[in-house]
Amino acid sequence: MRLPIPIFTENKVYTGVEITRPRASVIADTKTAVDDGQIFGAIKRFLSGCIKSLLTEDEEEIDDKAEIKRALSLMPFRSAEHLVLQVMLLVDPDNDGVEGIYECPRCGKKIVAELIKDDTIDLDTRDFISMLPVNYMDEDEPTITISLQDPVNLINKNTKEVLDSVESFTLRHPNLNDCMVAERIHGTRDAVRMQFAMYIEAITEINGNPVDKKYKNTFGMLIFENIKNVREDLGSLNQSVAKYGVNPDVDKNCNGCGKVFSVPISTSSFFVSGLAL
Repeated sequence: MRLPIPIFTENKVYTGVEITRPRASVIADTKTAVDDGQIFGAIKRFLSGCIKSLLTEDEEEIDDKAEIKRALSLMPFRSAEHLVLQVMLLVDPDNDGVEGIYECPRCGKKIVAELIKDDTIDLDTRDFISMLPVNYMDEDEPTITISLQDPVNLINKNTKEVLDSVESFTLRHPNLNDCMVAERIHGTRDAVRMQFAMYIEAITEINGNPVDKKYKNTFGMLIFENIKNVREDLGSLNQSVAKYGVNPDVDKNCNGCGKVFSVPISTSSFFVSGLAL
């Protein structure tokens, strides 16, 4: 199975995987991690028990468990998300419907996607995971560079000296390890800062110059919290990160005012609900 975004390591580029159904023990371990609030850790546990082998860009097949484990930590989250859904479809291909309640942005009417099946009605308006499109990276793009509309100045609070003026930053596609670190620092209760932390972990360069962990720990959150043009700069970053992988957006038609609008369905709820035995 092809990965939407390859796994880029120092020595190899992994472009595909072979997956298998999870054993009961894998599902149990994954459910424990989810219940503990470790969503990204749960995804890593789940995939570690479902990946049989990796395929490199040179078509070399790797089935060494230690190498798979190392590569899995570096797997871009968008690729991991795709694999999780594909494994779930292996487990139960006929049960991939996602229910949800969506609000029309024009008139506020609630649109319900659901399965109703009883003696009087047989109605299924759910959206289906298997029908979601997947975008693949055709040419290697291991990093993303964002040029800020307005530089972020890092100022020494005591001397008021400008320590650095951040005009651009480069990051790799956030991987599972980046996500797990961010989740441990902020948790899901501070979702925006957790997203910032995920990006900070993935940063490789500031203004074209390599940065280390100390720099990111010291200035990373300060940079993101002081980005002025949020819609343009962070919007561009979010779009670049989401460019490849599963597109969760589906069209909804409001039967109240006729408005057609696009909304993302909850792929995470599909994953969590699939862990019930």
